[in-house]
Amino acid sequence: GVMISLLTFTIAEHRPFWSGALNTIDLVVVSLITLTIIVRGERKLLFRPFEKWYMGVAGVIVVYAIIFADAWRSNVFAQALICAGYIPLFATFITEQRNTESFSTWFLALAASLFGLTHAILENSTLAMIYAVRSALCTTGTLCLMFVFHRRQLLITRT
Repeated sequence: GVMISLLTFTIAEHRPFWSGALNTIDLVVVSLITLTIIVRGERKLLFRPFEKWYMGVAGVIVVYAIIFADAWRSNVFAQALICAGYIPLFATFITEQRNTESFSTWFLALAASLFGLTHAILENSTLAMIYAVRSALCTTGTLCLMFVFHRRQLLITRT
């Protein structure tokens, strides 16, 4: 999703990739995480049903972008896909009934989103603004759920 977003951004806005600073940084982070998983993880590649669905939708977005030469809408579709990528995380919170994430990491992600929004506004880049707002909203939603489950765990521990 992040790669599709960056490619369609550069095509639709006729700008260099670093103009979408947050998207560029996110791609670097996602690539490093993927590389770490490949190097240190198990050697077999098994996709869960959600991951298969996600990759299928990503493929549909790419095909749409190629057939209709519509990078702008493809970018917006990629933002929706990236939002959907949060579903497994939210499902983990619900399944585990506790916060499984680090507040400091997610607050840093929110700060990066807000920095990226500032950069997008200064660059006057609509798609970069959409990316940064989507990132900030998804991160804020994640932090809210984390707080709810963290608070719930504290209440259970006290009783």
